Amino acid sequence: MLTLLLAAWVTVTGTVRHEGDALPGVTVTLTRGTMARTAVTNEHGRYSFSGGEAGSCELRYELDGFRTEEQRVRAGDDVPPVQLEPTLRSVIAGCGVSACSPEPPATPWDLPLCSEQEQNRIAIEAAANGDRSALELLRTRYAQTVSLQERDVIAAVLLDDAPVRDELLARAAVCVRFPDGEAPEYLAWCAERQLPAEDHWWSSYSGLATIAAHRSARALLLEALDTDSPQLVEIAVTGLAYQRHQAAIPAIQRALRRFSEDDADSLAFALIGFGSRAADAVAHEHLDERRRAEYDELRALLREQP
Repeated sequence: MLTLLLAAWVTVTGTVRHEGDALPGVTVTLTRGTMARTAVTNEHGRYSFSGGEAGSCELRYELDGFRTEEQRVRAGDDVPPVQLEPTLRSVIAGCGVSACSPEPPATPWDLPLCSEQEQNRIAIEAAANGDRSALELLRTRYAQTVSLQERDVIAAVLLDDAPVRDELLARAAVCVRFPDGEAPEYLAWCAERQLPAEDHWWSSYSGLATIAAHRSARALLLEALDTDSPQLVEIAVTGLAYQRHQAAIPAIQRALRRFSEDDADSLAFALIGFGSRAADAVAHEHLDERRRAEYDELRALLREQP
């Protein structure tokens, strides 16, 4: 009898990731009827519910800065890994949670410490709710951290601080000046300054993505539109759209016309953030019939939001 009773109770275990990396700090809620239990993913992106009753249940995955996901599973079966995607706001602000390390960073290019990353997430959420002490804590952490990746996560909340903006703009300007991170002139520039070329370029790119939400980046974003890098142009279009800088639409239109049909299609979708007919007209110019319908459907949904 005891064996049969134990067999009816099972463990539900799964993994949450973002772009292939483990995603810690995700709140996972298991619901079955009126019963609900929660767990939080660890530094490996794993969660577990033990002692659960066999049968079907609902799993809900939530993390600030990411879209909420849900799936129905059967306890006792393998739970498919879940991929969380950032919201549009977190893409612009750079405030999603990314990969971390169990070891403290030794260089600016190292991953942040997982335990500190989780504390940052909690402080960022508190600051967003008006907690001024959390904002001061984030300023202290920003000044003390070694990891540039962690600095960018925190900086997204501190864009009203001029020193933070100035540092981001200076770093972001590098990838706009050298859109090709493998170009000989960029490699020579890094060698002269004893910088790791690949790591430094991507930290510059991250800096641009973080500052793109702020109007102080407008001049740099307009410069990025003139590059031949789809990655930089995408940040520029999304950032200018987030700021609702309508005067940039003609420059964006000229930029999109320089790219291949596939690249222009992807870039055109970012115009939805402008929320204007002028931006919609430019987007329609570069979208096929199916994608245009998707764009219009999403545009209608955004209009309905308060």
